[in-house]
Amino acid sequence: MSDINKVGQIDIYDNKIIEREDNKEHVSEEVGSIFDIPDNDVIEDDYNNIFTSNDKQLSTEEVEDTEDVEGSNLDEVEEPYDSELLDQIAFLFPDSTPTITKFDNGTQFTEFFNDDGSGYRIIENFGEEPFRRIVLFNKGHIPAKEEYIETTSFRRIKREESFDERGNNVYSEIKSVYNDGSSSVVKIRNTYNENDLLIRKEWECTDSYINVQEAQDVYRSIDEYEYYPNSDIVAKKVTTNSNGDNPAEVTTSYYDTEGKITFEERKGERLILSVDESGKLELRNDIVTETTEYKYNSEGKKSEEITRTFNLTGQQSETITQYAPDGETIVSRSKTYYKNGAKVEERYDGANIENRDQIPSQKIEYEQDGVTIKQITINHFDEEGILIGRDIFDKDGNKLKSYDFSEINGNIELSNQISRGDCYLLAAINALAMSDGGQEVFQQNIHVSKDEEGKDVYTVTLPGASNVRWDLMNEGVDKDKILIQGSYTVTEDELKEAAKKAGIEYSSGDKDVLLLEVVYEKYRQDVDKTKKANDDNPKIQQMLGMRIDDSVSNFGDYLSFGCPEDALYVLTGKKPAIYQNANESECPVCYIDDSLQMHLTGSSSGISDNNDVALAQTDNPDLDTVLNFLEQDCSDGTLDNYGATASIRITSQEVNGQTIVGGGHAFAITKVDKDNVYLSNPWNPEIPIIMSKADFAKAIVSIAIVPVD
Repeated sequence: MSDINKVGQIDIYDNKIIEREDNKEHVSEEVGSIFDIPDNDVIEDDYNNIFTSNDKQLSTEEVEDTEDVEGSNLDEVEEPYDSELLDQIAFLFPDSTPTITKFDNGTQFTEFFNDDGSGYRIIENFGEEPFRRIVLFNKGHIPAKEEYIETTSFRRIKREESFDERGNNVYSEIKSVYNDGSSSVVKIRNTYNENDLLIRKEWECTDSYINVQEAQDVYRSIDEYEYYPNSDIVAKKVTTNSNGDNPAEVTTSYYDTEGKITFEERKGERLILSVDESGKLELRNDIVTETTEYKYNSEGKKSEEITRTFNLTGQQSETITQYAPDGETIVSRSKTYYKNGAKVEERYDGANIENRDQIPSQKIEYEQDGVTIKQITINHFDEEGILIGRDIFDKDGNKLKSYDFSEINGNIELSNQISRGDCYLLAAINALAMSDGGQEVFQQNIHVSKDEEGKDVYTVTLPGASNVRWDLMNEGVDKDKILIQGSYTVTEDELKEAAKKAGIEYSSGDKDVLLLEVVYEKYRQDVDKTKKANDDNPKIQQMLGMRIDDSVSNFGDYLSFGCPEDALYVLTGKKPAIYQNANESECPVCYIDDSLQMHLTGSSSGISDNNDVALAQTDNPDLDTVLNFLEQDCSDGTLDNYGATASIRITSQEVNGQTIVGGGHAFAITKVDKDNVYLSNPWNPEIPIIMSKADFAKAIVSIAIVPVD
């Protein structure tokens, strides 16, 4: 299922220019493609410089008529787009004799120029992922129009650009059609002053999802620039972002005369939960202002960042980051923010701070008075900044809990989801880890050995992966086209690199959970390879254990955006029983407050349009039957013989000073009693979420259950 941390489409397609600290580059030249176009995208008079020394020039020949120019079209690229620019070239240069230059990398140049510099250039590649780039030039070798068409394994792209009489890019349109039928259209309009400096950029992206009730998302962004007098250095930049009908967010940035950013202000709205005079909970938008001040050392390198956030309640959060003399390495960071009105302080020091989001060296939580200490958390790191342990103390210094995260032992303990969208996997792991039978599953399938150098080698068996292989063969898939393995190996060095990124790319805490994340990431990469080897056969794409979101394949994030029922199957080899809410579209979304408790909102505000993968279930018991079944297994207070997950939609909100994007979210079910359902959130599994059965029945999207005895 899609996860709360899934990056929105505006981030995927965002073409806004990120101002560099040495913001001296001529802004009018900062009009780039939003896609990673090959180096051929650069116009150079000496085009041979585009290629590496391995791209040997094969031949150059004269062409006597324009038929060869038109005949060089890539038919497979042309669909579904037509090329008006080729027709225009044939009309403007009817008697041209172009030169064709071929290279052994499959690229071909076709070009013609008059003495006045007018003409055209066509760059084509006839390989597995063909592309064609056409540029029409005015007199003086000034670009007038440009067209780019590319076909990749998962999308087709067509980009058209128009230029003014001085060669400035004034309009771009990029159309992308994906294999699943969804599409994206990006339009960019640029305005320049009399000095050819960019003063306004309007960006609009429309995403269409054929498989989600033909829904559309429209994102808009406007950048406005002001410059220092008689200079091409930006003094001020104002960016306005909007998403559909949601309120716009405005960012104002200021730069010094050397082009370095000095101050930034961001204004927008965030959802907050409050209590009215009658004691009723209400969800409302709060206007939030965030500012960042940038300081530099005598060498012009960044030395300090101070970010402050203000809301209507008057509470202020602050983050101060100190940098080493190189201006890049973080040497310390401190945070102050509020949870339920009570102050929290975090301190970060040591190595690897840039990758330790929400993993501070020390965290102090205060009572409501902001003075009396309530609890202190100390995280322990090795010399490379890898988390190896955690101690929690009460206000008097008495140790409440202690965790050892230093080794792999097959025993699943505490882990916290932070930035990556793998709640589905962590919820499944937590659901299994609650019982002795579930812990035994992990202990049997995680093995440690030594390589020739004496380093640890970790082998993880995925029982469900072997089952998926058999499922595919039973569907008639050629064994040679099944690239999924029954077990996966992770080296000590691989795990160490992943551990350095805990908090940014993986969960923080237990090393066994980290290992499972790395392994599951490898497994899903093989799922993607298997799908492609079978030409994205729709018959196998919805098989249990084979379902991955299109963005996983398109953008290479093989860990995010999954289904907890798939994870339960792959981890245990047992197909889960599934309850699917027949009225999923009517499920209210939930807000999780600072205490990590859940509240129904009855609103869809802040929810991603990337819905969960629909489950085609023929056996779908009613919810009361499912909850009664789970309640009977909780005779001693927790689930003993089953692992169960729950999928619920949540709003976008702020958690621990960080804004979380709304969408589907997965939880482990820890307990069911006569009145309530108890959930464990991957954000912090130790804090139970208690929902009445009535609220749970309204909010639940799906439940997955597997036996672990």
